[in-house]
Amino acid sequence: MADEKKTTKPKGGAREGAGRKAKSTDGELHRIGFRCSQDVWNILQLVENKTEFIEKAIREKYRRQIG
Repeated sequence: MADEKKTTKPKGGAREGAGRKAKSTDGELHRIGFRCSQDVWNILQLVENKTEFIEKAIREKYRRQIG
């Protein structure tokens, strides 16, 4: 009995199609990171959807600079 080997398959691990799907309506999403000052950190802590907030701020700033 001590010489018998376990024949069960291991549990867990990555599975094709598993995990949360991206919520992109315009193609591929990219993940970035950045450092910020304490005042910016404090503002972001008040925002519910940080990604949406940052994307909107970047687009608005770009439109103002480009015209």
